[in-house]
Amino acid sequence: MMESNYHLFGAEGILQPGSTRVLSRTPYYDHCNMTAGPGAFPGLIERFRELLLGMSYDDPDVRLLFDLEGLKGWKEGREEGYEQLESAVDALGFYDRQGNITCLD
Repeated sequence: MMESNYHLFGAEGILQPGSTRVLSRTPYYDHCNMTAGPGAFPGLIERFRELLLGMSYDDPDVRLLFDLEGLKGWKEGREEGYEQLESAVDALGFYDRQGNITCLD
């Protein structure tokens, strides 16, 4: 869970004081990712990328969406910084070799 959500859930009473504790923290990583499968059309992927990167926090029509996600803007994609998350997913056997979700709980 993101730390900002953890604090928000406590402030809203969703998590009762003393009922949870932080076990560990990961290095920062990007929490909003868009991924396209191999059958996606490259032109549509590029247009979607342009639309996302063209959004401005100063635009009142999209500001609420940014605020809901704790964002100020979209960034170019990257693949670095996910090692700890990847290790946890692999250790839990979350996906099979074909990418299907196998973790039922």
